[in-house]
Amino acid sequence: MAAAEKLLLVGLLLASILGGWWQGEAATLAENATRNQAEAVRLERFTASYELFARIRSDLQELDAAQRALGRTSTATDLATILAQVASAGLSLSSMQLDREQLRISVQTQGDVERLRAVATQIEALPGFVHVAAQDGESAGEMILSAKVEP
Repeated sequence: MAAAEKLLLVGLLLASILGGWWQGEAATLAENATRNQAEAVRLERFTASYELFARIRSDLQELDAAQRALGRTSTATDLATILAQVASAGLSLSSMQLDREQLRISVQTQGDVERLRAVATQIEALPGFVHVAAQDGESAGEMILSAKVEP
């Protein structure tokens, strides 16, 4: 057998070994992906049964939709800052809406408008929002802050 033929056979042997190894790796990755997907489905079912997870998921979807609507990368950070300001002021957030033109926050103040003014000032200091205004809400002790979104 000539040296070229031996070299060809050795090359084919190595290629078949390498191909078998790649196929084994691919099968392992596919098996792991299937297992991980099944675990994700199980966790999704588990978390769907708890109201807190559903509320968090809903809030995250609203934040994501608001960020896409505004087209700004700092929107999520601004909203997180606003939520932190409302919480640090000791106010209770009832609802929040955000679109391309306006941010609207409903807050339970229990008659403490000074805290609300502080939050309004902090919101107006953010670069994405201007002209913060307050008005009475639908229920007792509720105030609504609205701010125009800066383009």
